[in-house]
Amino acid sequence: MTTEEENLINRTTRNRMSKGLAIIIVLIVIGAGIHFAFSSEWNSYIPASRLPSTSPPPKPVDDSEILTGVTHDIELRFVESADFMTLGFDAIKGEEGANPDIEVKVGDEVEVKVINDGNLPHAFGVVSDPDDPSSILFDSAIGSVTNPVLRGTEDMVKFTTKEKGEYYYICTVPGHATQGMKGKFIVE
Repeated sequence: MTTEEENLINRTTRNRMSKGLAIIIVLIVIGAGIHFAFSSEWNSYIPASRLPSTSPPPKPVDDSEILTGVTHDIELRFVESADFMTLGFDAIKGEEGANPDIEVKVGDEVEVKVINDGNLPHAFGVVSDPDDPSSILFDSAIGSVTNPVLRGTEDMVKFTTKEKGEYYYICTVPGHATQGMKGKFIVE
């Protein structure tokens, strides 16, 4: 065997190694300079998740001025397609049909009972924006992302409507409203 066949590792000279390290150090210095030059610009934007909702919050109203004495008992069942691609609400008591419109008047008391006969965990809330599960109104939340209504259980909430408007009732678990778990909640 010759010496060339035994030495399969390519070696470099000290000069080439020094030049390579110098190039790497120059690139690091340039990158750090760009970072510090523009860091105030990059860090001055509010993350999209912290932007305020575009819909105005409801005005506070004294409950004693608007109570009508009317109570609406609504029972909804969480429903899921076999492939879990389509979700919804099915009315049991109150309005009939899938994702029915719920119409009440300002000052009415609303009692919502939800039943989870499906396999997925769900939650409920009346919101001002169906794409923002955190825009819950009237203290109408049942369950939450961290404490959902689990399979085979039911839960209930009672609240009073306080302001006219067209709102939505949704499953507040992220993604479920976009899969169909939403309906109109109209306060006249």
